[in-house]
Amino acid sequence: MVNAQSGYHQLIRLSWLLSPNWFFLLFFFKHFDECKQVNSNVCSQGCINHDGGYSCYCQDGYDLIKQTYCQAIGSDPLILFADRYSVLEYDPLLRKKRTISPNQNFAVALDYDIKEMQVYWSDSANDKVYRTNINVSGVPEVVISETDTYGICIDWIFRNIYWADRSTTTIKVASLEDPSKHTILISDTMSSPEDLTLDPRIGYVL
Repeated sequence: MVNAQSGYHQLIRLSWLLSPNWFFLLFFFKHFDECKQVNSNVCSQGCINHDGGYSCYCQDGYDLIKQTYCQAIGSDPLILFADRYSVLEYDPLLRKKRTISPNQNFAVALDYDIKEMQVYWSDSANDKVYRTNINVSGVPEVVISETDTYGICIDWIFRNIYWADRSTTTIKVASLEDPSKHTILISDTMSSPEDLTLDPRIGYVL
């Protein structure tokens, strides 16, 4: 059996052919799909099998590191979250936490507009949705009022905000340029919408 980084084969048969002066050792190999049978976890995103080995590839927006690992292109990652009383960010590389907006009453839902670097969140105690720049401290802007929502999401491509309004049992949408003018997207088949997300590249709200 042969097991090497460049490829993996299984020995099927070993035969000796003898002649008066020479002998030959013949190996018969069967090729395996390394991506499926041997190295199913070696590539972090995609794997291409070919004769004698395999190669890894990454989706758009990622760089291939050490031929196996896909790393996102851009700045270092940050984790944004709300703990009811504050909106915060956490740097997993530096292991540091920073408060973006303190003194919240019941901050729950949260999303981020990567284009404008704006953090959006809802405070269910105030029935409002707020936003502020991630790098600027100060009083956050109220963008939506009179809504009991536990779920919001930002469409960073088509520049919309979606939210689940439990008080009216509807899913609503508005432009980020003027969130005060909204449209009801879904108004039936729900009893108490709690959360939602979307994939704007394929046009689905989940």
